[in-house]
Amino acid sequence: MQDFLKPEKTIKEFGIVPGNKVADFGAGTGAFSFEAAKILEGTGKVYAVEVQKDMLPRIKNEAMSRNISNIEIIWGDIEKQRGTKIADNVIDVVMMVNVFFLLPEKDNCAREIYRVLKPGGKVCVVDWSDSFSSMGPVLEMVVRKEDLVARFERFGFKMINNIMNAGDHHYGVVLQKIDKKDGQ
Repeated sequence: MQDFLKPEKTIKEFGIVPGNKVADFGAGTGAFSFEAAKILEGTGKVYAVEVQKDMLPRIKNEAMSRNISNIEIIWGDIEKQRGTKIADNVIDVVMMVNVFFLLPEKDNCAREIYRVLKPGGKVCVVDWSDSFSSMGPVLEMVVRKEDLVARFERFGFKMINNIMNAGDHHYGVVLQKIDKKDGQ
């Protein structure tokens, strides 16, 4: 049986610890935001950033039903400078799951991640590893892991880890903010 992406397994490799400030870029239904909030144990904060307005009430209602109070829901655009409405250098971990392949402005997103992360902060990206006919993106939209890592390296990141529990249809990487490069 094939193993699909499971937030409760995958997020354990993101390095989130109680007290962290975590941003979920492209939060969708909030699955990873809720798992991050659970790890934070009521400390720290999760910023669930989503551009689709209709998703925001879903995240809010689910957070309320789970009695989670440390999630701030933000209607924001991760492809625009300051589009996330998060201050500079305040986030410990940015999560981006099943989002990067969708972005027309990938470089702008990398810049926004760099801006919000603290020095030494991490971005954890999980994305489709291939096109799988009835599920996942068309092949032209798939971003190869090597290409994703090279893009982030241009913007002041270095890869520090592979995410091993990304399921059979995804890959995952952890990159750390180091310094500005030519893309800034």
